[in-house]
Amino acid sequence: MRMREPHVQKRCADRKRRERTAHVQPLPAVTEGRCASAAAMARRVVTGLLLLEAAGLLGALLLYRAMDRSQDFRYKMQKRFPSILEVYYKSNEWSGIHGIRENDQMAWLSSKN
Repeated sequence: MRMREPHVQKRCADRKRRERTAHVQPLPAVTEGRCASAAAMARRVVTGLLLLEAAGLLGALLLYRAMDRSQDFRYKMQKRFPSILEVYYKSNEWSGIHGIRENDQMAWLSSKN
């Protein structure tokens, strides 16, 4: 019996594999692309939200440090954003640091006179 050449054997094996899986319909390429792009889009959205949250946390930390270091900055915050300054005072009082509000009010009242 004569042996087939290797490239002929490969073609026969490919044809047999296709015949075995002929009943299975492959998904169209468009559907696969949609799934892949939806997963990539979801990953981008989650990454964006995490970066946005990290930026907000960093901004809040920098704002707290600026208010903690400068009484003049706290005075500006009192004029522009009193609710944010109130949060600063409350957070310090909750952590056990008292007297900042009173010191600020005394300094601001004495500077007006």
